[in-house]
Amino acid sequence: MFDVGPRGHVKLGECALVHGARVICDSEIVIGDYALPLWNVVLMDTYRVPLGLAARRRELGKRADEATRGLPRRILRPDQSASSETSGSV
Repeated sequence: MFDVGPRGHVKLGECALVHGARVICDSEIVIGDYALPLWNVVLMDTYRVPLGLAARRRELGKRADEATRGLPRRILRPDQSASSETSGSV
């Protein structure tokens, strides 16, 4: 997956193979000749969240909400824990 900003550039060398890697670029990333970045590799030249602690937590919380939107959620009562649900006890 390539996530390249409006001023970003990604350069791939000769015979480079990018398979299942994530490239997040706002400036420039160069992948050299015969490189093989494969699954679960993330190449970044930027960090797109605020540096302040409170603002960063708000932004990451929003991103988590967006990532889980549409997924089923199980709401537990205050006296219930996730571990007691899976243990089979009544």
